[in-house]
This record gives sequence, structure tokens and C-alpha cells, in this order.
Amino acid sequence: MSVDSSPSPRTVVEAAVAAFTRGDLEAVLGAMADDVDFLPSGPTEHLTWTANRRGPSGVQAYFAELLAQVDYEHFSGDRFLVDGDDVFVVGNAKMLFKATGRRIETGWVGCFTVKGERIVRYRDYWDTASALLALTPTDSNDVY
Repeated sequence: MSVDSSPSPRTVVEAAVAAFTRGDLEAVLGAMADDVDFLPSGPTEHLTWTANRRGPSGVQAYFAELLAQVDYEHFSGDRFLVDGDDVFVVGNAKMLFKATGRRIETGWVGCFTVKGERIVRYRDYWDTASALLALTPTDSNDVY
């Protein structure tokens, strides 16, 4: 009887989330399948980084656009729920929008599908309405 030593979907996603938390984008990209379907939520006309991306180069472009506009002051994946190849992450983030100096605190849910030790699909859900408010210039730096 052989023992399967390949990482579980949960382990793959935990490692990718931990890598993003510590700023290791190379490790995040290394977790992506060659044909990963990567779709963050948000209206692309205002949150331009939320366009659908394909493949590691598309995910790399996502992070380049996102991190040009946003600094993460906090990011965590707090709960990992698994259903077969699907892993759902519930977390929290505090983001600073560079253009306005405004911050938001938001919960987020990431939905990952893992096949063959790589992430093949990603969707996320977070408070995009607060992000749009944070991008609206005002005299206040309130946290939303």
C-alpha cells in the first residue's frame, strides 16, 4: 500500500495565503496552475486590478496593479473550510489606498479550487463598496 505524500488542497491554500501575508509573491505565483482562472470581485472600471486573469502571468499582473494602489496594513486568513478540492478562506484585511490616504477594514472570503497540487480557480468576495468610498477624494482619512 502506497502513501500519498502530495499536499492536500488545504495545505496548498494555507501556504499560498501565508506567502501573501508575508509578501512572498513568488511563492504565491508558484502555487498557481498554468491555466489558473483568477477573478477578484469588484467593478473593474473603478477597481482596475479586479479584472479576470489567466495563468501565473495574469496573476502577477493582478498583484502589480493591486499593490501599486493599495498597501496592506493587515492581512489574515483566519478560517479554512474544505469541501473536496475546494477551499474557502475567511479572513480580514486593513488596506490603505495610496491615491487618497484612506483606509478600509474588511472581511474577505477567498474560494480556491486545487487540482494536482496547484490552484486552478480563485474567486474572492470583500467589501468593494467601502473600497469605492476610500477611493473617493475627501478631506477625511476615516476608516470604513
